[in-house]
Amino acid sequence: MDFDLKIDYDGNLVLGPDGSYEIVTGDELLLQRVMFRLRTTLGDYLVNSLVGTNLEDIIGTPNSPETHLEIKRQVSISLDQVPDMRPFNVYVAATQAKEVLVAIEISPKKGQNQQIQKVFILDTARQVVRLRE
Repeated sequence: MDFDLKIDYDGNLVLGPDGSYEIVTGDELLLQRVMFRLRTTLGDYLVNSLVGTNLEDIIGTPNSPETHLEIKRQVSISLDQVPDMRPFNVYVAATQAKEVLVAIEISPKKGQNQQIQKVFILDTARQVVRLRE
């Protein structure tokens, strides 16, 4: 079974109540890998320069259908690199003048019927990716 150390949204290792490092597996691990790739600039991760996206190229571009297509393309390329990734869909829509909503829908595991759905906000002015609460 694949596992990794759990990291919080800011990239910090998470400690359990007893002070030991927490571990993630399954869908939580998949989502952690997705977020890591979306928040990492392509080439900045020294262990593997193919990890990340070129979302920084979106900074300052108009919030237009063409920009949305480029965001979808960048996110899809990045997610294709996630180990054990299942089929997915990416949806992109404007929410504000400088913000874009990115929804990712990941197919269920074989034998299960529950999809994983996560919604992120991309601030195109500052290239900040955050979970939508």
